Amino acid sequence: KTYPKFRQRIRETLAGNEVAFEATGTYPDGITRDVHTTNVPDFRPDGSVRGFFGMVQDITKRKQAESQLRESEQMLRSFINNSPTIISVKDREGRYMVVNDLFAELLGEAPEPLIGQSSFDYQPAANSDAIRAQDRHVLSSGEPTAETRDAVFPSGQHRTYNITKFPIRGADDEIVGVGSIGVDTTQLMQAEDALRESEARLASITDNLP
Repeated sequence: KTYPKFRQRIRETLAGNEVAFEATGTYPDGITRDVHTTNVPDFRPDGSVRGFFGMVQDITKRKQAESQLRESEQMLRSFINNSPTIISVKDREGRYMVVNDLFAELLGEAPEPLIGQSSFDYQPAANSDAIRAQDRHVLSSGEPTAETRDAVFPSGQHRTYNITKFPIRGADDEIVGVGSIGVDTTQLMQAEDALRESEARLASITDNLP
């Protein structure tokens, strides 16, 4: 099934063009392979083409590795986008490399426009300074941090999050960025506030009983 594609490329080469292409085909030994082929025309002194030189490289393993990587990335993307937490990864300069759908939604954006931006593009300067300081602490210490933070989003929502930040390490174990996971504790904090108010009212009543 791949041979017509090869024949077309050969015709292009014999017309005097250098041609490079990738193809998948089942070969006489019955094995399906991915190959990268480069055809270079062989010219006569008068400029006509008498044939061509061809180099065929078996790239089956590379293609399999690329497919596995895409599947792994898709699984990771599905995981973080279905998480009820806000998730992001920033590089050492504070630019977003990864954001999940919930995080982007709270900022009123799709995920793609956020990539390459920083918190300074979407947060008040005071908040962004505090966020950047915490990022730098994680980068310098190599240790995770946790804090409770109140956040106001462009939509006007006021939310409370438990934020955990941690170093992201590359293949050489060097820290290449900062990961962040935020758990929305707004309802929990509101419930705790309501409980404290209820306890205070009850204590006031009991303290004033005759």
